[in-house]
Amino acid sequence: MRLFVLWFVMVGWVMTVAAQQETVRLPRKETMLPAWLTGEEKLEVYRFRAGETELVVMDEGNLAKPRYGSLAAALAANGCRTGSNGGYFAAGEAGVPLGLVRHEGKTVSRLATKGFSVAGVLYDDGKTLRLERSHRLSIPAGSMREAVQGGPFLVEAGRPIAGLNAQKSACRTFIATDGRGNWCLGISTPMTLKSLAEHLARPGALRGFRVQTALNLDGGSSTALQCEGHRVQSNLKPVRNYIGLRPRRKR
Repeated sequence: MRLFVLWFVMVGWVMTVAAQQETVRLPRKETMLPAWLTGEEKLEVYRFRAGETELVVMDEGNLAKPRYGSLAAALAANGCRTGSNGGYFAAGEAGVPLGLVRHEGKTVSRLATKGFSVAGVLYDDGKTLRLERSHRLSIPAGSMREAVQGGPFLVEAGRPIAGLNAQKSACRTFIATDGRGNWCLGISTPMTLKSLAEHLARPGALRGFRVQTALNLDGGSSTALQCEGHRVQSNLKPVRNYIGLRPRRKR
């Protein structure tokens, strides 16, 4: 009986912290420069459970006349309190999405399979969230209820992807999972893709789960995050689409 009670308490604790915002301060690289000059590397993450949370992909349409105008407005219009910017898009007023975008079972933009920016697909199949390679999807893209492409992959099988850019630093947006139903949506302070991947793959980097798979989304000036109604960071330029999270609905 004691073991059962302990298990119940532990499960209750996990469910309590499963959906929360967390600031993760990362270890500083060895350098002779002072911290105020190098800047602190940190992540802002929102953790959640896929079985209890559904994905919503919100498209702005033509950027000259956006449907929402901001992440906050897009989330509010779709019953979400947490979300971020989404996938990459082409320059120009149209802001054409680069890769798959689906919302409520309808295709806004078709699947692409070439290019680092469309390496993976984040999608909701109506029951849970999945994160897969674009060229080896478990189900047809047309069967996905919500979906958006992004890239490159940062972590796979718990290891950082080899060959990621180690020179260009920028704010990043990412989505990650431990492969056991625990997920996090996050942004970072300016860092390289290689550095972000190494941080995410480091054991203990994110309390609560060990990252097995992580995908980069559109970052830089597009980076934005809102957690439970609190605006953590706003995008500095218009973006074509957003991803939102809300309680999973029975269908």
